[in-house]
Amino acid sequence: MDDLIPKTEYITLEKKEHIAIVTMHRAPVNAANKQFYQEMLDVFDAIGADKEMRVAILRSDFEKYWCAGNDIKDFAGMTPESGHIRHRVVYNSFISVYDCAVPVIAAIDGYALGTGLCYAAVCDFIIATDRAVLGAPEINVGVLGLGTFMSRMFPQQIMRRMYFTGAKVKATELEQWGCLQVVPADKLMEEAMAQAQELAKKCPGTVRIGKEALNRIEFMDLKNGFFMEQSYTRRAGASEDAKEAQRAFFEK
Repeated sequence: MDDLIPKTEYITLEKKEHIAIVTMHRAPVNAANKQFYQEMLDVFDAIGADKEMRVAILRSDFEKYWCAGNDIKDFAGMTPESGHIRHRVVYNSFISVYDCAVPVIAAIDGYALGTGLCYAAVCDFIIATDRAVLGAPEINVGVLGLGTFMSRMFPQQIMRRMYFTGAKVKATELEQWGCLQVVPADKLMEEAMAQAQELAKKCPGTVRIGKEALNRIEFMDLKNGFFMEQSYTRRAGASEDAKEAQRAFFEK
């Protein structure tokens, strides 16, 4: 549904069959300003609204930078009132990726810092190159943030070390912690597309319900989470997608 593609300057949405490829290209380092955040929000809302889409890939057009963080120039002249409006756009932008109706794969090459780490953290999983670097340098410039996002990816003590030191950590080290998958730089999009195509083969309605279910139960305790998940399981099982998949299984 091409009429759903929003008009954007920094974020490109390309569709390949049932896969949405989202490319960040705000030169030179994908530093995020208010417009960048708004365009990400618009693009991921459009992906969710397009029933033909089954999975999304978030990538950068630049080799050395996936997303290097906030555009510091965007803070110039900010007042408490304008800052509140900007932060609302930032919040909604991150949540649009997290709540996107389809799974989102982060395909990271180069630096993913600050805002970049936030966008990576709200994706469903990450494939990175062996030269990718993630970090939260906010404390080095006297501001805070990212603790909530980093807690999705890292154990508490690792997260706190990165948070308080502002350290940048190589993807090869993060792979040892089970946070992401590392591939050679020249294989990044090949691997991301292969995994996206595998997801696109699944029952599209069931995958969308599953994405919603995982987001709802993520921070629940085991008993309440399982109780909630059962309701989604019943909903998925009653769908035409599920019935078709069951018929295909029995008919081999």
